[in-house]
Amino acid sequence: MPARSDLVGAWVVESIGGFRAIDKSLAYIEYTEDGKVGGNSSRNRFTDGYILSGSMLSFSEAASTWMMCPPALMEQEKYFTSSLEKVAQARLEYGLLLLPDSNRNLVFKASRRKCPFEQNSPVDVPLTR
Repeated sequence: MPARSDLVGAWVVESIGGFRAIDKSLAYIEYTEDGKVGGNSSRNRFTDGYILSGSMLSFSEAASTWMMCPPALMEQEKYFTSSLEKVAQARLEYGLLLLPDSNRNLVFKASRRKCPFEQNSPVDVPLTR
């Protein structure tokens, strides 16, 4: 069961619904201590609020920019935003943030790595391949 402080910071999205995120798609989720969440859903920025109670995690209604991008990124973008509302739990395993739905199906998998595309990312672990 993660504490709120365990979530704080940027998490690079590795997979959405079991599908690997497109390399260099810029998809990440960043949590703040005061219950806000934001990031990049592949091309567009989003902002939202979150509630963490034990291992239960819920989001409020997200606001987002909507810029066009290549078709593959647009598909991932749509999948990201529709998947966010399915998240019901948060787990930390082996340095990964796992966000399953209420049936324990994995919705997002993310790693705490420096976002190479964000100038002021608070995460200082270097991105490695």
